[in-house]
Amino acid sequence: TAYAAVYLYADADKNEVKMGVGSDDGIMTWVNGEEIAELSPYRVCRDGVTRAANTAPVDLVKGENIVLMKVTDRDGGWGALPYKGNSDTCHPNQKATI
Repeated sequence: TAYAAVYLYADADKNEVKMGVGSDDGIMTWVNGEEIAELSPYRVCRDGVTRAANTAPVDLVKGENIVLMKVTDRDGGWGALPYKGNSDTCHPNQKATI
């Protein structure tokens, strides 16, 4: 099990911002302390992290928003990547502005 955090900064409150996650094995995703079920699937990936395999609309508040991911591994390699929209990668432990 491993955890990663991404800090997203919004210039205003934003509703239904499209966010995606890709993972290799299980992942749980929270945005500002609320688990996002659509971004918390379990999967076994034989080809590593899949790009934005799951997407969901999330609400962001003005200022700092914390995305926390918990990754579990059943077999082989593991990993996780969050995305803004379909393709903008948010690297764990780095700041991104939306």
